[in-house]
Amino acid sequence: MSQTLLALLLLASPDTAVVDCGAAAHKAEIAQTMLSVRRTVPVEATVGEFPTKEGTHECVRVTFSLTPWGTMYRLRFVETSGNAPFELAARRAIDRYEFEGSVPGIFETKTLVLNGIDNKKPAD
Repeated sequence: MSQTLLALLLLASPDTAVVDCGAAAHKAEIAQTMLSVRRTVPVEATVGEFPTKEGTHECVRVTFSLTPWGTMYRLRFVETSGNAPFELAARRAIDRYEFEGSVPGIFETKTLVLNGIDNKKPAD
């Protein structure tokens, strides 16, 4: 009974609805990484069995390193909003990003947050 009550309180809490995957806390790192980005790719929309009118805000924070040629390596999903289909779509998107490489930059860890709306009912 107490576990059910706790689950209901957590679901109703306004703080759990707002997830930024550390975007605010890692703002400077993300801004520094954006200087290396040549091309971004949006995360594909994913729609499940029971889409809603508004959908849900989802995010993924990734860290990685770049070779001198701009190829990613050591890609890690550090923080996510917990939606597996969105994580897969984010992985497909980040794989298509293009980056500027630099020789001194190979020792730096880059950070990006990919955001999107998941499970939103199509307009038609």
